[in-house]
Amino acid sequence: MPATVIITTPQKLAFIDVAKGVHMFSKLKVPCVAVVENMCYFDVDGKRHYPFGRGSGSQVVQQFGIPHLFDLPIRPSLSASGDSGMPEVVADPLGDVAGTFQELGVCVVQQCAKIRQQVSTAVTYDKSIKAIMVKVPDSDEEFLLHPATVRRND
Repeated sequence: MPATVIITTPQKLAFIDVAKGVHMFSKLKVPCVAVVENMCYFDVDGKRHYPFGRGSGSQVVQQFGIPHLFDLPIRPSLSASGDSGMPEVVADPLGDVAGTFQELGVCVVQQCAKIRQQVSTAVTYDKSIKAIMVKVPDSDEEFLLHPATVRRND
């Protein structure tokens, strides 16, 4: 089952591009299972600093109903590890960044398993009564929707 993880940065302008990406994946029927906010913060002298502001990632999570948000720090070693071919999770497997990547991996696997297990609702159109018939999964319950109601609420 295909799924996607949205990567963004904390800047408000990044939200516009992310929204376009989420809409594109939605049209392709590919669910977004997590958001990663890259270059989110750095720590100095025991204090956490957010030089680009906060909230772009959480705004994506809230507005689009994406279930998980992960933050990655601004860290020279993280950038250098990608360039050198020695990922940070290999270089420092017990570090904070490795922990975030491991949590992200577990999240993706769990969300993809949930998606795979979902049973779709049976939806048909009954021409004789000009209504949409919806059958609820794992139930004998059925209900009718008028097409105009669906259009109004879409």
